[in-house]
Amino acid sequence: MNSYSPITRDELIALFQHRDAPQLSIFLDRERPGARKTAILKRRRLLEAAEAQGISRVRTRKLKEELDHVGRSTPTIAFQSSSLTRVLRVPRITQEKILFGDRFHLTPLLEFLAPHRFHILLLDFDQPRLLEATLFAYKPSSLRLPSAFDFLTDHRHERHLGGHSSSHSIRHGHAERKKQHESAAKRFFREICKEVESHIPNENPLVVIGLSQWLGRFAQHATRPFDSVEASPKAFPFQELHAMAKEVVDTPQVSANEYDISGIHQVLPMALEGRVATLQIKRGARAFGRYDPKRRQIITSPKGEDLVNRAAIAALRQGADVQIVETAPTQLVAQLRY
Repeated sequence: MNSYSPITRDELIALFQHRDAPQLSIFLDRERPGARKTAILKRRRLLEAAEAQGISRVRTRKLKEELDHVGRSTPTIAFQSSSLTRVLRVPRITQEKILFGDRFHLTPLLEFLAPHRFHILLLDFDQPRLLEATLFAYKPSSLRLPSAFDFLTDHRHERHLGGHSSSHSIRHGHAERKKQHESAAKRFFREICKEVESHIPNENPLVVIGLSQWLGRFAQHATRPFDSVEASPKAFPFQELHAMAKEVVDTPQVSANEYDISGIHQVLPMALEGRVATLQIKRGARAFGRYDPKRRQIITSPKGEDLVNRAAIAALRQGADVQIVETAPTQLVAQLRY
C-alpha cells in the first residue's frame, strides 16, 4: 500500500479561502527511471518561475525542502503563496503543469478527497476472503470467513460399499452425498452473507468476485445490494483483483434523465445558493470569468477566476457530494436538493 497525503473537506475549503496572491499550483508526476537530471532541472525551473511571480526566495526554499522530503517516487501536488506551502502525495495526476493565479487550482484534488471506501469479497470455496479497500489501496480485513469444506459432513469413517451392494444402494449413496453437498453449500453461502453483511458498514459498497455459479448462489442469500465481477479469485493476485473491483466503483456517471442542471452558467449560481445535492465535474474542466451575484450572471473572461473551481468548493461547503468523472454530457452536471 502506498502512503498518500490525506486531504479533508475543511482543508480544501481553507486552501480556497486563502487570499494571499499570487498563488502557485504545481502538478508533478513521479520521476521516471533514468530521468533524475531531467527531474532536478524541472524543479529548478519551477522555483525560478515562482520567484519570477513574486514568491520570496525564503518561500521557494521552503517549497524545495518540502518537495525533497516527499521524494520523487509518487505524483505530487503543491500549493505555494508568499505565506503558505502545502505539498501532497497523490495516487495520480493526469498532466504535469504549473499554474499561477489569484486562487489555487483545487479541482483535481476532489477525486482524492476522503477516498471512497468499499469492500471486496473474494468468493472462493477453499478460502473466501474479505478485503478493505479505497480507490488507491487495499488490505485484508480482520474478518475470518469459513470455507465450504467446514460445512461438509466428514466422510472419512463412512462405510465402504462392498461388492455385494446392490445398484440401488450405490445410487442411494450417490444421491445422499449429493444432498449433503447441496445442504453444505446452502449453509456456506448463508453464513458468508451473514458474516460479511454484519461486518460491513451500510454506506460502504460491496464488490463480490467469483465464478458465475457462485455469484448466483451468493445473490440468493444476500440482503443488501452488491456489485459483482465474474472471475476466479484464485487466478489473479490481489493487486489485479483490486483493479477489477475498482473499475466497478470508480465510474460514477449521471444519465441524461438523472441531472437537473448542467453547465457552469446554471450550476454556479445554484452551488453558491446551497441548492446542489450532487455535482459531477468532467475531468479537466475549467471555465474562466467572473460572477455577478446581483444579476446571477457569468461574464466570461480568460483573465477571470476558474469558475469550475469556485462551483466545486461552493458545493463542498454546502455539504454536496462532489465527484470527478471521465465522461459527462457537459463540463458540469448537478442534481438539486429542491
